[in-house]
Amino acid sequence: MSAGMTNVQQQHTDLECAVEMLVKNFEKYAGGGGCCCRKQPRRISKKDFRKMLTRELNHMLTDTGNKRAADKLICDLDENKDGRISFEEYWTLIGGIASPIAGLIRQQEQSIKFSNRLSGQHLSAYFLPRCLAPRSAMAHPLEQALQVIVSTFHKYSGKEGDKLKLNKAELKDLMLKELPSFISKKTDDASFQKMLSNLDSNRDNEVDFQEYATFLACAAMMCNDIFEGCPDKMPRRK
Repeated sequence: MSAGMTNVQQQHTDLECAVEMLVKNFEKYAGGGGCCCRKQPRRISKKDFRKMLTRELNHMLTDTGNKRAADKLICDLDENKDGRISFEEYWTLIGGIASPIAGLIRQQEQSIKFSNRLSGQHLSAYFLPRCLAPRSAMAHPLEQALQVIVSTFHKYSGKEGDKLKLNKAELKDLMLKELPSFISKKTDDASFQKMLSNLDSNRDNEVDFQEYATFLACAAMMCNDIFEGCPDKMPRRK
C-alpha cells in the first residue's frame, strides 16, 4: 500500500477511493468543484484534455505530448461532436486505458496473447499502454487509481473458472468487500443475480473487465454524495 494511503483512517476501501479519484480528476480538468452528474454537467476542453494526458497519464501511456494523437483520440471519444469531453466520454477513455493494462498484467502473469482495444479500436492507434508495477511510486494519483481498479478485478477473477471474468460468487465477494458503500451486506442472492444479469451484456453469465468498468462508471456518477467529507487517500501532486 502506498504511503499516501496508510496515514489516514480506513473509511473507504481502496477501490472506492480509486473511483473517487477518477471523479475528482474529471472535475479538476472540467473546471473543478461540484459533481459531474448535475443538471448542467461540465466538460473537458481539448486544451485541458491534452493537459490531462501529459500531466496525469505520462507514466502509463507513451508519447502523451503528441498533439495530433491527442486530437484524434478526442475526436473519436467525442460522440456528440461538441468538441469537448463529457463524463461519460471520459469514462470511455478510462476503460480504454484500464482494459489493455489489465491484459498486460495478465499477459505477464500467464504469458497469454492479448489484443489492446479501446471501444473496438486499437488503443495503440493513439498511445501505447505501459504496465507499471502495482502502486508504483512514480505513478500519478490517476494512474494509481487505474492500477487499483485493474488489480482489484484480477484479485477476484483469478479465484476460480475463467481468470479473465467474474462469476456470480466472485462478483458478490468483490462488491461486498471492495464496494461496501454501494452494496448492502443484506443484499440477497436474487438481487446479486439481477445485478449480474444487468451487467452481463453478452449474456455469458459472467462479468468481463469491460462490464466491470461499466458498473464502476455507474458508481462514479453517484459517488459525490457517498464520498462527501471523505479524506483523500491518494497522494496529491502540485
